[in-house]
Amino acid sequence: MLEDGTDKADGRYFRSLVGGLIYLTQTRPNIVFSVGVISRFMHSPHEHQLGAAKRISRYIAETTTFGLCYFLEL
Repeated sequence: MLEDGTDKADGRYFRSLVGGLIYLTQTRPNIVFSVGVISRFMHSPHEHQLGAAKRISRYIAETTTFGLCYFLEL
């Protein structure tokens, strides 16, 4: 990978954050693609990828009240 000029991020924190997001993809299929993209950088994350992971977690925090209602007609 070419250097993009950003500093390296804390790998342990990044892997922990992305691991939690991967766990959330079981119930939140709308984040599968973006989590898949940032999980490619687990071996050497940079600040740019850490910022993307934090952005996804902020999205999750802001959309916890969203949901689908299923109505059954009997």
